[in-house]
Amino acid sequence: VGKTNCSYDEEEEDTSSQASENAWFSGCTSLALPEDDDVLSPLHCFMRKYCVEAFSATEEDVALPRYGRGYGSKIQVGQVGVRCLHCRWRKPHDRAERAVCYPSSIKNIYHSMETWQRRHSIVCDDIPGWVKKRLAELMKLSRSFAGGRRQYWTDAGMKLGLVDTKRGVRFSKDPDSSLLSDGAKSYTHSLLYTPPKKTTPRRALVAEDDRLLVTKYLFLLMEQMQPCHFTEEDRTGGRSKVKDNMDVGFPGLECKHCMGKAGFGRYFPNTLDNLALANSDRNIYNHMIKCRRCPADVKNALRRSHSKRCDEEGSKNRRGSRRKFFERIWNRLHKEGPLLCSLAMDDGQEMS
Repeated sequence: VGKTNCSYDEEEEDTSSQASENAWFSGCTSLALPEDDDVLSPLHCFMRKYCVEAFSATEEDVALPRYGRGYGSKIQVGQVGVRCLHCRWRKPHDRAERAVCYPSSIKNIYHSMETWQRRHSIVCDDIPGWVKKRLAELMKLSRSFAGGRRQYWTDAGMKLGLVDTKRGVRFSKDPDSSLLSDGAKSYTHSLLYTPPKKTTPRRALVAEDDRLLVTKYLFLLMEQMQPCHFTEEDRTGGRSKVKDNMDVGFPGLECKHCMGKAGFGRYFPNTLDNLALANSDRNIYNHMIKCRRCPADVKNALRRSHSKRCDEEGSKNRRGSRRKFFERIWNRLHKEGPLLCSLAMDDGQEMS
């Protein structure tokens, strides 16, 4: 009887596993997203656009021995890998070394790309000369750029429909391979990124008479923010410590320059006290200095006023007025509504 039950359980598990397998999609897609430019280094942006793609393994891929040993028992049909965009048309056994990598999880796509760069890009004869030249140029500059927050690689993969499973990374939705259908002829069109058009006037969080309440630094800093609302996408990546319990539509504030692209520069304090914390404006300041869409003159003005803020705060008692300043912002977010006009500086106004 026990043996019969065991056989039934195994059969049920196989049936469940098969049903799960049928839920995944197959195909290929570019790894590039418009938000990459706001977060990743130029080298990684270039590689995601013009060098590699995500694809689902076929029976032919699975049957091929890798580096002298079979891996059919480990790599499954439909499992997502990262492969060279330029030699993908070749039979698997005709590709150069490390043309394909199968990351164990979405976050390890980063390591798969690093492997492609170190091992495959130098031996693949199918990579066009201009791509190799640009790679070499960007690699020389890579030391001066950060590789991007690792969490972004996970968030970007999820945005593409990738999910981690017990049988490797899978496509949870039909991958969009339209940019890759014509190979090298099509990816040139993905180079240009046009920010989304604004259909409504930008709304400000601060008014001119708020200047009297706080330092020049804090006023200028909050001038760079605009209202936003919590979305399902904000639940990933640590944008809010209370993101799991926050309702969609909850008011928050975001960088007006990058509009929270790639999940950074968006903040959702759940109380007035949290909004008024000194740690909140430190986080905003750190974002502005790193934000690639914040103008250089704004960054310079923020640095100057940031260095002078202690002297200014020491000469004036601003504790009560600081809270009043943030109370006004809180009310504009949650009660009164934001101001209809932004406080963008006139061309002739000098930042200080």
